[in-house]
Amino acid sequence: MADARVATILPAMAPGTIRNFNYHPDVRAMIKNSLQECVLHPTLHAYGRTQTVVTLGHIALTPLVIVKAELDARDTTWKQVFLPPGYSAHQPEAITSVKAFIRELLKYEKSTMAKLLLVGLKARGRGSTHDPVPRLDVMIVGLLQTMSPEHELQPPDELRSAITSTQRIRFGYLRVQMVIQRQQTPEENGVHSIWEVIDRHLESLRRKSADWKVAFARLVLSLDAQLFDGINTARDVRAFEVRMPSDKEVATELFARAQAPEVNDETPTTHVQEEIF
Repeated sequence: MADARVATILPAMAPGTIRNFNYHPDVRAMIKNSLQECVLHPTLHAYGRTQTVVTLGHIALTPLVIVKAELDARDTTWKQVFLPPGYSAHQPEAITSVKAFIRELLKYEKSTMAKLLLVGLKARGRGSTHDPVPRLDVMIVGLLQTMSPEHELQPPDELRSAITSTQRIRFGYLRVQMVIQRQQTPEENGVHSIWEVIDRHLESLRRKSADWKVAFARLVLSLDAQLFDGINTARDVRAFEVRMPSDKEVATELFARAQAPEVNDETPTTHVQEEIF
């Protein structure tokens, strides 16, 4: 990061400096790294939205809010040097500029993650549509090695053994969601982007009970394993009519688990320590 001590502090209301503010490359890199870490977090409540749809309530676990809070925690001198004039004094135009800049970078990180989630399923990009779509853990390893500097050089087997249940649930869920949205027509999908659909669905899932979420997660992981078994190609997957588990299917799963509890159950939802969805 460039040293704030040797940079020029811009006047708080310099004409045009907010609208045309040029963010330092180190600030761009810092925000980019923070956003990468954010979008990979398996317990996010949203990926783009900052307010809920139903109540317009504040969403704390969303990349824009998290990264902006990191910037706000910086000392005043740093903010005066590296952020638009007036930001440290809470000037609305400066705050809008910072939020727009974060959103711009977030768009690219979400696009990168979507491509990695859909590896083997797209006509272009990594692999061929004639190759098997990777199993969930293989996909997650590629995702983490590409987007997380912490895991970039970690051996695949070591990284695979460190994948958490919460990561499997979230990345499996995201992959299935993206397949569903790709199969839908514009009329079925409405005007919402894939990420907006995901944010809205995550909001609805948060209103469910913990047991309901676990049962739903089991069904999603089962669906992911069926679709992406290490044999099916993109063409095979297109032959499936993919949809999320219904409330009735989740209720049936809950009832079945209650009637016949599993012994030595080691499915990915067995030892979930964090809140899912």
